[in-house]
Amino acid sequence: ATSGGEETSNDGTINITYIDEDGKGIKGAIFKATSSTTTKSCTTNASGKCSITGLSMKTYKVTADSIPDGYETAKTNDRKTYYNVQLSTTNKTKTAAFTSVKIDDSGGEETTNDGIINITYVDEDGKGIKGAIFKISGTSNSCTTNVSGKCSITGLEVGKSYKVISYSRPSGYDVPTPSSNTVKLTTTSKTATLSFKSSKVDTTLGSITVEYLENNNNKILGGEFYLYKVGSSEVIGTCETNSQGICVFSNLELGEYKVVLNKVPENYEDSKQEKTVNLSKDNLKETVKFTGTILETKEPIVKIKVVNYNKVTEYIKGVKLVIKDSSGNTIKEFLSEEKEMVLNDITELGIYTIEIKEVSKGYEAKDTTYTFEVKESEETDVVIKLIPTTEVPDTLASISKLFIVLGIIGIIVGSYLIYTNIQKPKEENK
Repeated sequence: ATSGGEETSNDGTINITYIDEDGKGIKGAIFKATSSTTTKSCTTNASGKCSITGLSMKTYKVTADSIPDGYETAKTNDRKTYYNVQLSTTNKTKTAAFTSVKIDDSGGEETTNDGIINITYVDEDGKGIKGAIFKISGTSNSCTTNVSGKCSITGLEVGKSYKVISYSRPSGYDVPTPSSNTVKLTTTSKTATLSFKSSKVDTTLGSITVEYLENNNNKILGGEFYLYKVGSSEVIGTCETNSQGICVFSNLELGEYKVVLNKVPENYEDSKQEKTVNLSKDNLKETVKFTGTILETKEPIVKIKVVNYNKVTEYIKGVKLVIKDSSGNTIKEFLSEEKEMVLNDITELGIYTIEIKEVSKGYEAKDTTYTFEVKESEETDVVIKLIPTTEVPDTLASISKLFIVLGIIGIIVGSYLIYTNIQKPKEENK
């Protein structure tokens, strides 16, 4: 399945190995991988290996398109002529191994060029199939069937063996049985007839459209969805919603599918959602709706208090503060109030500093800079504590000094008077 209109992974690879019965690589064979919309091929090297690359995540039928003369039909380990290979985002590389037996072409037959191979190609009802091409492997000799499903490859050298393969067929038919056949022309049997048969297949394809919306029907961009076949755990397709909230899984065979929301965009709640869809002839196009919910976010709150260091319930007003961001840019300048202040100016997350530019009279700042971090949906509390000073007002200080001086003078005068009163009686006694 591909994601309609969306980017699709085209980095899938199928590695081919083609050997003879002795395990030796066979060079020059062409293998092709065919899906409902694509056919790609590769040619084996001297080691019998090649790779079909640039494949999208689909199911492919891998067959031998052409093999060198002298070998029988290429077959798988279980003796089939093809592999069904499923590529997915979790398994982008697969291997397909084929083996052919060498053909004994000896016999010394007389060589002429009047050999003929007649082809008959019919469906399961015996009706001829027109427009199929059969060719001799490793050559350009071919023929195309007529309305009766017949054609002939002529001018063939007698005395040789030929492998006839189904090169192409009209849409609506399965791989012919057999997909190839080998025949030897001799002087006594210059004409050979080969019969092929195909079954009709249903080529009807469907699609699943995904709609990803919010509850209010707003479109959601960037939702990633996985597609599974019901009963299987293998992802067979992915798509991502566009700006219209839509993505499409297209070119789907009829059957039952499961669509799963694998990844939500940023800022949306993660939710496990899945829908089951049944594609049929009467229901080729189906739409499934998924709902997304935006995560609730709260604006950050910054609260600042300037208080007395010794009494934190006592607010101090008039302190000049400056707030700067991590780059040193000034965000706000203001004076403190006698209450807790809530700042609505800071909405961006990050690290900030508060600088004390001027304190109120009677206080001093132990720290002049405070650092705080604003986080998403969180409240940030900043408490600035100022220390009361012990300085006495100037007038009071002057009066205090005057009293001290007067006190000293009084002490001196008093001491003198006491001394003179003691000395006076002594002198009178003399």
